[in-house]
Amino acid sequence: LVNSSGRHAFRVAVGVDFNPHFIAYCNQQIPEGSRERYIQGDACQLVNLMNTTFPPEKGLLWDDVRVVACVGNTIGIIPQQLKDKVYRQMLELAGPKGVVIMAYWNASWFGDAVQNFYHANPQLCGSFKGDSIDLNTATLTTPSGYCTHWTSVTEARTVMESLGAEILAIRDKGKGVLVAARKLTDEDSGSSLGTTQLAKQAWDEALPEVQEAKAKTDSKWSEFPVEKWRSAVYVNRAYFGQLCTDTSDFIVNIAEKFKLSGNRVSLVEVGCGT
Repeated sequence: LVNSSGRHAFRVAVGVDFNPHFIAYCNQQIPEGSRERYIQGDACQLVNLMNTTFPPEKGLLWDDVRVVACVGNTIGIIPQQLKDKVYRQMLELAGPKGVVIMAYWNASWFGDAVQNFYHANPQLCGSFKGDSIDLNTATLTTPSGYCTHWTSVTEARTVMESLGAEILAIRDKGKGVLVAARKLTDEDSGSSLGTTQLAKQAWDEALPEVQEAKAKTDSKWSEFPVEKWRSAVYVNRAYFGQLCTDTSDFIVNIAEKFKLSGNRVSLVEVGCGT
């Protein structure tokens, strides 16, 4: 995401990942003169990490409207006990003037993905049998230790509401569920940047509800090899190609709405390895 959109839409585009292999790979791909930066760190300490990397007194990042994104179903492979902390760190970093964007893999496609994505890509998750699949919760846990959870529109809405966030837009985009939300303050007026009006005007629409799903995930992401993920998701774009495009368009278009209102915008992507 940072690589495909950060060169033009954002003042600075920052990728954060816990996996040092992914950060090393991303840093090797930065073109000369790019505004991309890639940092290894813990998303549970996201605000402190950004304060250390971008000293507030220098203004870069902190003087901008901050779009804080987590795409490629990164949240679906984060251990369940850490998810609430990650969400809250993202909302705190974005602040009431910024936007948090989530791109989940859609639970309504989980059954199809088990057959046509995971079985087709054993290099990603290892081989597995039926007892690894939980259709009720849209969760796959394989003997190799790979675990992923797919999220429904209903669950995505419930998560944001439970965090006290205002949902600005939620879209069912085939294999993905795309959400834009912002942090609310106790005395929120919603008028400082017109965030709600801008995002709702551009994105909000009525959506069908699909089954709820609850996560029970764990992962070994810190040691996950780069090539396993790239070959499954990006080198072979047959399964997720359209969602990759839709996700980038969703984020860039929201950023451009802010820019047209006279704001500078920066991006922080949590889990840039995915």
